[in-house]
Amino acid sequence: MSVDAFKACRARQPEVEEAYQRGLGTEHDALVSNLRTAADTGNVVANIFLLKARHAYREGEPLEVNVSVNAGGVLVVPADMTVEEYLRR
Repeated sequence: MSVDAFKACRARQPEVEEAYQRGLGTEHDALVSNLRTAADTGNVVANIFLLKARHAYREGEPLEVNVSVNAGGVLVVPADMTVEEYLRR
C-alpha cells in the first residue's frame, strides 16, 4: 500500500486511524522504556538524549531567562533622606 493510499484509508476509516494511533502509542512506550533502561544502566548517550528531549537542554546555546519583577509601586528611599528630598534629586 502506498503512503497516499494509507493516508486516504486513515482519513476515510476512523477505526484505521484509531488503530494506527494506538500502535504509535505502543511503539512510543516501548522506545521510551528501552531508552530509560539504557540510561539507567550507564549509557551516557541515552542520558544526554533524555536531557535534551525531555528537559530542553541545549549545548552551546545561551540560557533563555525571563525575569519579571513587579515591585508593586514601592519606593525605597535611603534612610538619611526624606521622600521629598529623594524625589528632588
